[in-house]
Amino acid sequence: MGKDDVKTPISAAPKFQLYNGETGELLGRTAGSWLKIGIFYIAYFAFLAGLFTASIQIMKSSLSEDKPKLQTRLNIPGLHYFPKIDPMISAQTKRLKENAQVPFFYTDNADSYSFYSDLVQAEKTKYTNMAAAVTKGEKAGKNQNVENYDWSKIDAACGTNYGYDTETPCVMFRLNRVIDWQPVGLFKPEADTIFGQENNGPQKPMVKDATYIRCKSKFIGDVEEGEEPTLLTFSYFGGSSDDGLLDPEFYPYTGKNLQPDYQSPIVAVKIMTGLSDGAKYKVTCNAFAKNIIVDDRDKLGSIAFEIQRGGEAVKTE
Repeated sequence: MGKDDVKTPISAAPKFQLYNGETGELLGRTAGSWLKIGIFYIAYFAFLAGLFTASIQIMKSSLSEDKPKLQTRLNIPGLHYFPKIDPMISAQTKRLKENAQVPFFYTDNADSYSFYSDLVQAEKTKYTNMAAAVTKGEKAGKNQNVENYDWSKIDAACGTNYGYDTETPCVMFRLNRVIDWQPVGLFKPEADTIFGQENNGPQKPMVKDATYIRCKSKFIGDVEEGEEPTLLTFSYFGGSSDDGLLDPEFYPYTGKNLQPDYQSPIVAVKIMTGLSDGAKYKVTCNAFAKNIIVDDRDKLGSIAFEIQRGGEAVKTE
């Protein structure tokens, strides 16, 4: 046979060894090799941990604990009302569902009016507890420049059940909280606004830098041919002059950390034209100050709701 006919034996694939007794290797590495790679990874991850911790501390040192460095929301407060159904509480959303989704006030019996008056009473209890904390000074260094809100004028005007057991209920209004926002009041009502209308204008001398709340209504129920629907009239309560205003002494709000028991001032709007059975109205209310933009379309300084007493609860299309 020639040399070319001699076949070279094929070496077998190396077998996995956990430990090699001849070389002292564990998983293919000697003790010295394991020590070096262990020291490297300890140093590497310690460096990453230190870098992460340092970046967090630098970021925290540039931020205030009292208020955000940047505010991405509108710097103009919105207007909102209560009693209002909380979507996070099933008992309240159940009530809305039973009323065929009628937004937002519908009363037809004792259970109906107690539902709304209980919501207002719960809100009043929150204010009472916050006022007690401010008076007692329970939180050291906190609640500076916090004014305690006095409910006596609203209670006197609206009654025990806040009018929901009558034809003249009260709806409460307040501004959303915007940190460091300070109201700039009007010198006089603007003629082309709700506030400029004769029946809605100030009934007493205007308070400097106060924010006024005024409302108008629109009948959206059924009306017989030839019959003119009656529009609602309103009375306004709250504020130092009890003329439906938010006093400037309650502003600015400086944040939850500095003022944990801050109490937003409230205006109560009482419907004076008795709500007849089945009559449904859309009510639009605006907040009036120099630095509040009123835009019904974009819901700036404005809010709307529907109200109905008795009759069939039917959702407005």
